[in-house]
Amino acid sequence: MSTATDSSLHASMRASDLTPEEKMAVFEFLNRGQAVRAYEVQQHLNNGTLAEFGRGILDEAEAKKKNSAARAKSAIELMADAEREKQAKKDERKAAKEAKRLARLEKEEFERTGGQVKLSKKERKALALEEEA
Repeated sequence: MSTATDSSLHASMRASDLTPEEKMAVFEFLNRGQAVRAYEVQQHLNNGTLAEFGRGILDEAEAKKKNSAARAKSAIELMADAEREKQAKKDERKAAKEAKRLARLEKEEFERTGGQVKLSKKERKALALEEEA
């Protein structure tokens, strides 16, 4: 980029009412390929469309996310998704089994004690302290 183009670009940037984020986006874009992109930035400045231009760069990650959702998944990604689903189902079954076991233990405890649970010495002390407070 020549010095004349560089100084006119900076003068145009100062004259435009861009937010700091938009200015950073412009300079980030310039660093990617200064000779070609400086002309594009200058055209956007001249046309008054630089705000949209900057937003496009700032939303690059969102665009990548949309593109990755649109493209076909690779075999590895498909296998990883299947494995995640399998693991989630396994965890659900394990949680259900544990809940069922706890319910059975509570039922057995209730049948054995008739609903009255004998508290340990520590539990009785803690309960007494809670009642006092």
